[in-house]
This record gives sequence, structure tokens and C-alpha cells, in this order.
Amino acid sequence: MRKKILAVGLVLVMLFLCGCSKSDSSNTVANNQKETKDVKNLLDVSNTQSNTDSYVTVNSEIKKSKTTKENTKKEVKKSEFVVDYSKKPAALSNSTYLKIKTEFLNNIKKENARENGSLTVNDINIPANRFYGTYNGAYVFCITQSNYRYLNQITRYDVSNLNFFLPDSKPLYVYKNGTFYDIEEAYSKKILTYDDVANIAKNFTKYFGEMDLDDKPENLDINIFRSIKQDYLNYIKPNTKDKYFPVYNINNVKIRDYLGVSNNAYAMRIGISGQMYLTALTEKTVAGIKYTLPNSQDITIYKSGKFYSIKTAYEKNIITKADVQKFVKKFID
Repeated sequence: MRKKILAVGLVLVMLFLCGCSKSDSSNTVANNQKETKDVKNLLDVSNTQSNTDSYVTVNSEIKKSKTTKENTKKEVKKSEFVVDYSKKPAALSNSTYLKIKTEFLNNIKKENARENGSLTVNDINIPANRFYGTYNGAYVFCITQSNYRYLNQITRYDVSNLNFFLPDSKPLYVYKNGTFYDIEEAYSKKILTYDDVANIAKNFTKYFGEMDLDDKPENLDINIFRSIKQDYLNYIKPNTKDKYFPVYNINNVKIRDYLGVSNNAYAMRIGISGQMYLTALTEKTVAGIKYTLPNSQDITIYKSGKFYSIKTAYEKNIITKADVQKFVKKFID
């Protein structure tokens, strides 16, 4: 019996030992499986992180490369814009030329951004033959913009008792210290003097070609002849009430009868080509001397830039009775 109990006990001990061994083995396997899984997860995370880093790095390089290309394009585009100085007036320096054009561009963009917003300084031009000089720091010129069309229509300017003509509708400006003026305003604000305007006006007759000499008297000096014609242009406008008085140039002025000179007073019949006169015979009496004209165009006296009828010149003692007689005799002969 005792042997039997010992045998059973031994069996139980062996069974217990086997169970423990199996449990440890099972735990070891489980632990090993868990460690394997953890390592795998860690590797997956590592691989994922590596891939992500790689993606970010690549994207960063692409983005950087793209930005660099865009900047390069901008730099190339910027470097391609070059100010055109080929049509610059010789009397203007590059810096002054660019400054005037830039400030004019800024002004017109402020005035009308819709029409002028896309313009650049190369769309603004001061024609080389339309720069008229510098007067006490004031620049005088015509200026144009590429989005405007200008008419080949003579434009009249009136400043004080001077009037002169431009061959087209390109506007005339005076520029000083960052401000643009029309020539009348520049004169009224004393930016230009009377002599300045007179000098500017002398530039414009050349646009109508050489002065015609077909009506020049042989015994009249060429400079006096020119002065008479130019001064007559300045005379006729202030003395007409017609707002739409025709625009003339120096070659429209015609001296029909030159009657001589006395004490720097020149006698003639002068008028504008195409001007109509009453054709009926007209009788006149000056200083008691009678004479007859073939039409209503009377004898004119010119002295010191001013014009008078022969009667007014006599009454103002610009000419004498002997002068009247001499001029009338010449006219009749």
C-alpha cells in the first residue's frame, strides 16, 4: 500500500513538473512572438519614417527647384526690360530723359489707370526734333504716348501777344522740378519769361519748310522781310473776334505792294493769301492827300513790330505828310 502511494505521488510530481515546463515554454514562445512582432512594427515604423523623410526631402527639393526657376524667370524678365535711348534728344542727358518720361508716365497712370496702366517708359517719347531747349531749369518739349493717335492738324498757341503754330496735335509741355505745365501756365507763373516764349516761338516756322520769297521786294532786307511776316502772324490773331479763325503760317502772309521805308517805318499792302476783300474801288484821304484803292485793302505801316493803318500812323506822328505823299505816289505809279 505504501509503495502504491509513493508511486502515485511520483507520478503527480512528474506531471506537475511537465506542466511547469510546458507553461514556461509557452510563455517563452509567446514572448518571442511578441518581441518579433514589436521588432517588425518598429521596422515598419522606421521604414515609414524613412519613406516620409525621403518624400519630404524630395518635395522640398522640387519646391526649391521650382522657386529657383520662377525667380530665374523673374530675373530674366526684369533684365530683358531696357530703356530705349535711341530717339532721345541730343541735348537731354539719359538721366534727365528717363526722369521726365518716368514722372510723365506716373502722372498719366494716376489720371487714367485703365487706359495707361500697362504702359512703360518706352511707351513715352520725346521726339528728338521736338525738344525746344532749357530756360532757367525749365525744359520745353513735345511728349507723346504710344496708345494715343495724334492728328496732322496745325495747333495754335497764344502766350501774351505772341502766337505760334505746331504742325500737329502733339502736346507742348514745360517741365521744371517734377511738375509739368502747358506753355501758357508756365508763362503766367513766371517759369518762362516773354523772351523765353519768343525764342521758343522761333522754332516752329521751320516745320512749314523754307520761307517763300516769291513776294519779297528786291530792296527789302531778308531779315526785315521775315520779321514783318512773323509779326503779322502775331498781329492778326488778337485783332480777330472769330474763335475759329483759320490757322496760318508765315508763308500765308503776303506782301502785295511794298512802298518804301521812312524813319524805320515800312509801308506796304499786306495780308493773308486767300483773304477776301471788297473789290469795289475805295477812295481814301490821309493828310489831305487823296488816293484810290482797287479794293478794301488799305496801305499798312509797320514799325518796331507793330502795324498801323496809314491814317493812324500819320495821326500818331509815326510818319509825316511827306511820307504819306511819297508812299501814295509809289502806290499810284
